[in-house]
Amino acid sequence: MLGYEKQPLVCKEQRGYKAVELSVLQDESINCEVADGVVQVGMGVSRVVVEGNNLSVGEYVPVPDSVFMFWQKTDTGAYTSQLGYVSKEGVMYMYETSKGAFVSRHMFGERVKPLTAMDREKTPHLLFVGTKSVYAYTAAGVVKPTIEKADGETFAGAGCVCKNRVFLVVQPFTLIYSAPLAPRDFTVTADDGGRICFPSDKGKMVAVCPFGEGLALFYEYGIAKLKIEGSARNFAWTYTPYGGGKIFGDSVGVCGVGGEKVFFLAEDGLYVLDKSGARKVCRELPIFPKTNGQVCNHAESNGKYYLTYKDDDGNACGVAVDAERESGYRTFAPTGLSLCEGKAFCMTADKALCTIGGGALPNGVFADFTLIPTDFGLQGRKTVQKLCVYGEGTATLKVSDGIRVKTFTIDFANGAAEATVRLCGERFFLSGTLQGNARIKGIRAEVSSLRSVSTKCERGRRTYGD
Repeated sequence: MLGYEKQPLVCKEQRGYKAVELSVLQDESINCEVADGVVQVGMGVSRVVVEGNNLSVGEYVPVPDSVFMFWQKTDTGAYTSQLGYVSKEGVMYMYETSKGAFVSRHMFGERVKPLTAMDREKTPHLLFVGTKSVYAYTAAGVVKPTIEKADGETFAGAGCVCKNRVFLVVQPFTLIYSAPLAPRDFTVTADDGGRICFPSDKGKMVAVCPFGEGLALFYEYGIAKLKIEGSARNFAWTYTPYGGGKIFGDSVGVCGVGGEKVFFLAEDGLYVLDKSGARKVCRELPIFPKTNGQVCNHAESNGKYYLTYKDDDGNACGVAVDAERESGYRTFAPTGLSLCEGKAFCMTADKALCTIGGGALPNGVFADFTLIPTDFGLQGRKTVQKLCVYGEGTATLKVSDGIRVKTFTIDFANGAAEATVRLCGERFFLSGTLQGNARIKGIRAEVSSLRSVSTKCERGRRTYGD
């Protein structure tokens, strides 16, 4: 069967043979998730449909960077919603059902991130956080809340909503917060809105997010926790040990019920923060991010942390991490990866707006897996006579002895399919592609060698070794 931590495919034991684990080689596999004993297609997408229309972005329209929902409360107390997005250039678009298209509404002139917070009347407020300013979008247009900054301070383009307050990062070391249930009121008072400076020798503050009983504050090279209880004067903070590389603030994302885990990307790989501290995860994945000018997107949905980033060659990369198991896999890098209304949104190459999870891979994207070379537990030269593969759907399987390659298209019937291989060698290389929603649950290999001939003859079957 297949396991999760080691991703083993087990060569099932027969009389005269050993049980052998065949593990998935993560750095040569992509879009394949290994979980609960199964290798399956990971990170499928489903098109977003509004009033029967598949949403897509126009040919000459900037592509999404972050997706948001604009909520309005009517006089009757009901809520209406309108889907929108902002591009990396800071242009905001809203979907007009009457036109069946996204229409430009505002130009911020900088990259911004959306936040939604409620007021005392349970009216949603849509904010956009940038590095030049903070903006509030209303039906009447865009306004800028009054926020006090000291000379030399700049917005970090980072913020969050926690315990009915909006928190904003102002670099180098300041956290600005709104009054409770007043998302646009940042007036400095003793107990309501205000600002706190958290100086550090760990670099500038780059991100903030809900965590545990309060917030996690991320510096370039450090992490602190802020406990939020009652009025602002009761806030308390402590440092959390962290010895990793420079943290990319755009990558910080909360994943898990109650915000018990926070995942983030650093110069030296992926990390997770929980109540026990910060530690590196997914060490088996080849994650080598670009150190200068890094721009990340992330989203968290259904217990998964999704991330896109640029590697040290400038290529767009993607990764998906299971929050509970803290194990992940490489994925394609979708455009506009962002969280909206609890769903992970993205845009595919054909400019279709999609949600992640439950669908198929986009056109032209494949789920390829490669197994670590194996000798099937037998030393010397041997012959792989046959493979019996257990699973669902259709898959392509390649088997090589290091010289010759045989390719098989496998259609599972009653959960199993056989392939006659007859390749001889010392080590064998297996790889394949999952099609549609195919799943592989296990592989049984029939292997013969000179020393195993007598064993098989006793069973009434003649098999000649090589």
